[in-house]
Amino acid sequence: MSQDTIDMLQDLGFTEYEARVYLALLAAHPTTGYQVSIRAGVPRSMVYEALGRLEARGAVLRSADRRGSLYSPVLPETLLDHLEQGFHTRVASVRKDLAKRVNAGKDDRFWTGRGPELIHGLAAQLLDSSSGELLVIMADPEIVQYRPSLESACSRGVRLGIVLTGELEAPCGLWARHPPRESQIQQLDRLLLIVADTEQALIADLRGEGSATITTNSHMVHIARQFVWMELLTQRLNASGAPDPMAALPVREREFLESVASAWPAPVAQADRKATQLTKKANSKPTIRH
Repeated sequence: MSQDTIDMLQDLGFTEYEARVYLALLAAHPTTGYQVSIRAGVPRSMVYEALGRLEARGAVLRSADRRGSLYSPVLPETLLDHLEQGFHTRVASVRKDLAKRVNAGKDDRFWTGRGPELIHGLAAQLLDSSSGELLVIMADPEIVQYRPSLESACSRGVRLGIVLTGELEAPCGLWARHPPRESQIQQLDRLLLIVADTEQALIADLRGEGSATITTNSHMVHIARQFVWMELLTQRLNASGAPDPMAALPVREREFLESVASAWPAPVAQADRKATQLTKKANSKPTIRH
């Protein structure tokens, strides 16, 4: 009898005795409580209590016999379907109850957390609850992970703008591809940024275990929204076909902008400062789809 299987059944709500009894019944049935006790290694004083609880939760069937009761297990597929349906029903009930208890007061603090599961939960919540606008920066893994949410947002009529830092295309909306080398230098290649309905912003660093900050602070939301918007605009200008989109700027202004762009932190910037200049060579022009 595998301890790993017993542990997994316990994760589903079984006690250890219940798990042992159910596995013993799978191995040999129909059988009596006495025989189950021996095969499962469960004391006789406890085996009938475990069988009764399993019968009540729909995991065991009982048949009266002239010599006593016989027991047989509900097949695993049927049992797991039943448990899964019950779990979803309970989650829906709890979700409805908890939604009534949420204090929707405005709070402009910056809230931080760590771990991929927390980041995924926050990101999915923003993407799935948006109703007007989503401005996003995503790499390839996140495009794959959140594709259904992005498609759903588009189908709801949400205005969607995406800056891509990988090689995949966005499933819908207005999108622009950020130059790969520049994404690496600016450390955008493992950044997830979501601005939802001009009200909330999520900024997540996906390196290592990952960390994220979420806020409704109007100043931060405005800055994050403008950052994504400016990246979309910049990549559109760079894709316009003009040899140098900044050619019309005075020399002093152009030098200033190029010096700011080349000031990214070492060591990446030292390896290739030219990659940060706003004037892009023809072979690195991003593409835009709408």
